[in-house]
Amino acid sequence: MFKEIRKADILLFLFFIISALVLFARDFVTASEGGSVEIRVDGEYYGTYPLSADDTILIERDGHTNWIRIESGEVFMAESSCKNQICVNEGHIHTVGQSIICLPNRVVAEIKSQDAGTTDGVDAVAR
Repeated sequence: MFKEIRKADILLFLFFIISALVLFARDFVTASEGGSVEIRVDGEYYGTYPLSADDTILIERDGHTNWIRIESGEVFMAESSCKNQICVNEGHIHTVGQSIICLPNRVVAEIKSQDAGTTDGVDAVAR
């Protein structure tokens, strides 16, 4: 009924666990050591701010306001003038690729790695 656990099964299991830990550690280290948050308003570049320095960014556009706060290497939407407050309730982000989006006010804050830059160039080429 039950198969016997072989040495290869254990090695495969350990390989997957170690791979997951390495990927998690890589993202965490990248965000906390030199990562930044890139902010876009209405699809246009607004600014890039380092995660290493605590900061508060006020965005005012067409009568709407958003307060984005950087504290201890994490980013969160402290306040927003939007009705639904989903962006405020999103909580803190700190890992490369995570983002907070305020759709009504068209504000996006995304964590970028140190070498990501602020260009709008091509990320990859597929054939």
